[in-house]
Amino acid sequence: YYCSYDYGFAFLFMVLALWFFFKANMGKYRYFISAFFVMLSFSLYQSYAGVGAVLAICISLKYILNSTKKLSEVIKNLFKFIATAISGGIIYFIFLFVGLKVLHTDMADYKGANSISISNILINLGDNIVNAYREFSEFFLGHDFLGNHFLNGYIAIIIFICIAIIITQQILKNTNLISKVISIAFLLVLPLMANIIDLIVPGSFLSIQATSGMSVLIPALFAISCESDSQAYCKGLHCVVTSLLCIISAIYIWVNNLQIQADALVLEESYNTGMFVVENISSLIDESIDANGDMPVIILGNPELGNYNNNSKIFKLASNYASEGIFWDYTKTSWYAWTKYTSENFHAQYSFVDVDEAISLCSGSEFSEMECFPNTDSIKIINNVIVVKVAEMNTYKDYMNYIK
Repeated sequence: YYCSYDYGFAFLFMVLALWFFFKANMGKYRYFISAFFVMLSFSLYQSYAGVGAVLAICISLKYILNSTKKLSEVIKNLFKFIATAISGGIIYFIFLFVGLKVLHTDMADYKGANSISISNILINLGDNIVNAYREFSEFFLGHDFLGNHFLNGYIAIIIFICIAIIITQQILKNTNLISKVISIAFLLVLPLMANIIDLIVPGSFLSIQATSGMSVLIPALFAISCESDSQAYCKGLHCVVTSLLCIISAIYIWVNNLQIQADALVLEESYNTGMFVVENISSLIDESIDANGDMPVIILGNPELGNYNNNSKIFKLASNYASEGIFWDYTKTSWYAWTKYTSENFHAQYSFVDVDEAISLCSGSEFSEMECFPNTDSIKIINNVIVVKVAEMNTYKDYMNYIK
């Protein structure tokens, strides 16, 4: 909620990096422009490396299948993009480490980001490859990400089978054995490329904001299938499977729409609950709390996990992530969400403590002994801060274990 703009621009910048490299006629300037956009994407959210990896493989696969470029030229161009992307990553890390030195701070240990090294990548490579393929299956067949209450993941598997048949026919038609082998290898590594961040960061795990690589798999492969040569290895099979693919894809879009609407409605309910909670908090602070007008406020907790349980039918159809609402129950993310929410909707009314003070206040005994809003003793002044406890909070360790 509080960093959706960052995610959106990270996705855009990675796509622009690919477009300038593979599509725009920029000559040698494409290397610099593409590296620049990779750097911008990494500076916002590094997991969007999966988008670049998947689309680069799919673009190269399209050239091989359509024979629009020589195989050697396709492979050479792909490695040039990899080198360009790595260059953009190196520039990002240089700026990152300079910034850390200037600010006298260290990298956060979120998802093992502070332990990235060549040795760690090599030591954990086997386990991380297995983990990447496992997360691919979890994304499409589990309830955390696609939801699957409308069977979207299972329909996606049918789409993959149709696409595999169409592309396999193109591979069989190709007379070059090396092209066949490379095309098959490209298809097999796509799930790995979608989760490429798993290979780079030891201890990484899948979360909703890191699934962009898998989200582009179906559109990218569908585009390749649509551009495939109609003179397929078996024309009759090609016609039947292509027709089936179009029908199943239309159904997939429809059920995804249903899931997105269910998630959106649940998030809207969470947003409206937040509005109700803040309005009531404001009234109670004015009525019963003897506070200085300049005293900062901190609101922590997920209303759905406190006294505002959502028992609606639509709630049961939401994906696990959407059912968490917009406020979450880990101190840091809850603080960010409430601060963003109240500053947008009640910007003239409150001032806020910083996140470190919020974590300190939340970890104290006074906070743990408070009741959950709107019960008595759910609002208290602690260290000259008006503290509002909406629900029990999880520690960072508990939060990480839950997400894993």
